[in-house]
Amino acid sequence: MARKKDDSSVDTRTRAQIRETADRLLRKAGACGRFPTPVPDLVAAAELQLEMDVSLNSGFLQRLYAELSESVKRALDKVLGVLDRRGRFIYLDHSVHEKKRVFLSLHEIAHDFLPWQRDLWAFLEESEHTIDPDMREQFEREANVFASDVLFQLDAFRDEAADLPLGMGSVLKLSQRYGSSFYAAARRYAATHHKPCALVVFDQPHPPSAKRLSVRRTIHSQAFLQRFGAGYWADSYGPESVFTLNRPEPEKVFFRPIPIRLRNLREETEEMRLEAFDSGFQIHYLIFPPQTD
Repeated sequence: MARKKDDSSVDTRTRAQIRETADRLLRKAGACGRFPTPVPDLVAAAELQLEMDVSLNSGFLQRLYAELSESVKRALDKVLGVLDRRGRFIYLDHSVHEKKRVFLSLHEIAHDFLPWQRDLWAFLEESEHTIDPDMREQFEREANVFASDVLFQLDAFRDEAADLPLGMGSVLKLSQRYGSSFYAAARRYAATHHKPCALVVFDQPHPPSAKRLSVRRTIHSQAFLQRFGAGYWADSYGPESVFTLNRPEPEKVFFRPIPIRLRNLREETEEMRLEAFDSGFQIHYLIFPPQTD
């Protein structure tokens, strides 16, 4: 399985605009400092409603949108959330995990609460024009950034993470506090930590006994990128790799941190720690420095 495309990069100016808009929604909902992050209040503050009685499926979507192209119909099975701007409803696929639906709700809010997206979608609804595929992809990345900023209350998650010991245990604790999935919390943790941290996520191998792991996604802190660079990881790892050799057993999802050595951009070897967690959906490896670093 190929590595997933980047789904959260935006330019600096857009990043600042998203942050400002996320802060406005958090304040409007009175959500700052409330845990877990009160998603129903955020939905209400955005003047939307979560439709709880209908789950997305291709039949429902085709009734919602009377005229669909064949390419859109073929893509419907992959749709996990839909915003009905005119009806002011958010529809979600209720077959996905409850914690993932939290992020999906905030993602759909973004398509209406980010002013430039709202204006363009309003124009498209009143015209025969369609959105450029590159622009759609850009909007999806912006919505992911907005959802993460709101769910983790801007800098609050980062500041709390800095006060906790480095490792998967802190990620799990923070995911429970903010009401997120482990995956979303692990991504935020690695991306925003002030120390050199990297998250390497693998797809579950097929068959489960396979000895080669394919990288799904990598996330790094700025400190890690400055010390080790962005191209550190391969696309897959074989049976003798540190990842495969230290893969957690299914019945033992947490793996104690072990010492590993990485070569930095100055060609020096540094000792780091590797810790693993198998969520059942993906296998996560967190790389971070020893506590004395």
